[in-house]
Formats: sequence, C-alpha cells, structure tokens
Amino acid sequence: KVESGGSNLRLLCTLLGENKLVGNIPDPVVGTSKLRDLILEYNNLTGVVPPSLGNISSLEVIAVNFNNLGGTIPETLGDLKNLYFLSMGGNSFTGTIPISIYNISSMSILYFPQNQLQGTIPSEFGNLLPNLIAFSVCENRFTGEIPPSLSNASNLEKFTIARNRVSGTLPSMEKLHKLRWLSIADNLLGTGEAGDVDFLSTFSNLSSLQLVSMSKNIFGGSLSQSVVNFTELSILAVNGNKLSGRIPEGIGKLKKLEWLHLGNNRLTGSVPEELGELGNLKSSFTKGYSSRSEYSLMAKSSISSRNRLSPLTNDGCLYMGGAVFAFLLVWCLWSYASPADSGGGNSFMPRVFSDIGCTRPALSDSTRPTPPSTTTRSYGNSIEKKVIGKGGRLRGMEAVFD
Repeated sequence: KVESGGSNLRLLCTLLGENKLVGNIPDPVVGTSKLRDLILEYNNLTGVVPPSLGNISSLEVIAVNFNNLGGTIPETLGDLKNLYFLSMGGNSFTGTIPISIYNISSMSILYFPQNQLQGTIPSEFGNLLPNLIAFSVCENRFTGEIPPSLSNASNLEKFTIARNRVSGTLPSMEKLHKLRWLSIADNLLGTGEAGDVDFLSTFSNLSSLQLVSMSKNIFGGSLSQSVVNFTELSILAVNGNKLSGRIPEGIGKLKKLEWLHLGNNRLTGSVPEELGELGNLKSSFTKGYSSRSEYSLMAKSSISSRNRLSPLTNDGCLYMGGAVFAFLLVWCLWSYASPADSGGGNSFMPRVFSDIGCTRPALSDSTRPTPPSTTTRSYGNSIEKKVIGKGGRLRGMEAVFD
C-alpha cells in the first residue's frame, strides 16, 4: 500500500512500478520536493490522480499505466513544464485530456490508450507539441478529425489512434520524416470514394516507415503506387475498407515486409507473382487462440479473400486463390527504453503495453519488436487451390483452403 507521510522523502528521485501496490495515491506522497520520476505502473492502485501532483515542478516522468485509476485527468498536470513523458494507459479515466497538457512544449510521449476518454485532437496539435515523439489514444472514445497541423509535429515517430470514432480524411504527412508507426485502424476515416488514400502519396519521403495499419475504416479508391517505395515497411494492414483497383506493381520491392493484410476490400486483377519473392512474410494458420494476459505477446494471422483477385498458376510451395495474403496482427509487448540523458539524470523509462493499435511509446529507434511464435486463430476463407510462382522461398508458409 502507498502510505501517507511521503512528504518527508525530500530526496526521493524515483518511484518504481510493478510492486503490487494497492490503495490510493495520497497527497503527501506526491508532495516530495525532489521527485523526478513517478513510476507506479502495473500495480493495483485505485482512486484518482491527485491534482496536487501538479505542484511538483521537478517531475519529468509520470507513468501510472495499468492500474485501476479513474476519474478525470487533472488539469494541473499542465503546470509541470519539465514533464516530457506522461503515460496513463490501461485505466478508467473519463472526460477529456486537458488542453493544458497539450501546451507542455517539452512533451515527448503522450500515452493514454485503453481508457474512456473522449473529445477531439486539438486543431493546433502539431504546433503545440514540437518535440512530440509518440502519441497514443487508442481504444477510447475520440471523435472529430485529424487536424492538418499534425504535419508540423516534425519529430513524431508513432501516431496511434486506433479503435476510436475519428472521421474525415487524413492530412498530408510529407513533413513527418521520422514517422515509423501509423495506426489509425478501426475508426470512421474515409468516404468510400476515390481519393481517400491519396495521403499515401505524401509518404514518399518517409524513409523510416515500418508500420501502416488503417484497417476497418471506410477508405475508398485504390492503393497508391508510392506504397512500393516504403522499403522499411514490415506491416501493411488495409483490410476491411472499400479499396478497389489492383495491387500496386513493384510490391516485391518491400523486402522487409512481414505482415500484409489486404482482405475484405474490392481489389481486382491478378495476385502479383513477385509476392512469392518476399521471403520475410510470416504466417501461422491454426484453429486455436491463446492469450497469456492482457499485456502479453500475441499474434493473430489470417488469409482472407472477399476480393476479386485472379490467382497465378506456377510451380512453388505457397497456395493461394481468390485473395492475396491477409494478415491481421494484434501485437502486445513490453520492454524498457532509455532516452538520451542530457544532464546526468536517470535514464530509466517505464515499460509500456503495446500492440498494432496501441503502440509502445519509445524514445529509441534502435529496438524493433519481433512478434513471437504463438497459437493463432484461423479464419474462414474461400481460397482456390492454385500455386503462386516463385513461392519457394516462403519455406514456413502453410496453405489454408477453408
């Protein structure tokens, strides 16, 4: 239990999480004058975040993710001008994210997934947060549109708003040269008409792009040919939209592609033979599904048809029919990251839950998560027994026809 009387801990710099703590966060504890990193994640704390937390001007890191906290997020947190890491995911917070928090120009990480937060992304979002690296509000109740000012957040690496009710179209992202993860799945984005995914053509300068997840929206139009230029891409998920046209020629250039999900669209034409050259594609097709815990490592994969693609027939070992590979990955991981320490201070960073929609806030690009081998779910399909040419490099791929 977090006891009262913490005001005597004048020299305390860091509190660590994962200690089976229960009870509330009392005001005296947050009254420690030297507290720099308040890390209480992965405990069983209840109650609310005390507004008096905003009085500790020395705070740089707040991580209270994965507790049983509720209530609203105190507006007083916006008074912490040295704060650069704010992680409050996996609780039951309600209301909105106070605008005062968006006004902390030093902020690098804003992480609020899996709460009951509502509201919109501020129109000046990208202008207010010039140092923002990662932003996640997935699995909340956000509405409204993605503001054009997003393109001004030039340091942004991860932007995840999956599983909300965000609508409209996406702005240009050509200025986001550092963007690595874009997860906007399971929203109301797009109109179902041509031009919905034109924003992909603005990604041509995004050489670091590794993940694009835009599944389960209303995107219409056809995939931009510029997709084949995302040479660092490892995950591309556009399933469950209204996309039409052909799979872009040259998709075989994506040598690092591991997960591709194009199912449940209106694609036509042939499955490109060059897909058989993508030796990094991974898949598992079994009928079971297991989840070790809500923040465990998981992977789901599927082959899905419901397009109108014509298969190729040739020698090889990969079987496919009316659909191209359709993979849906739900990816949960935890790890630690160490930011550059500019002043000799504590470089410890809290570990944070993530998946394809709720991505882990990280300050370092050096560590790239790899999904483990797990039991996965098999989805019903209607796949014609044909063979894609040059599939011999996909040694571990299995064929599913039901």
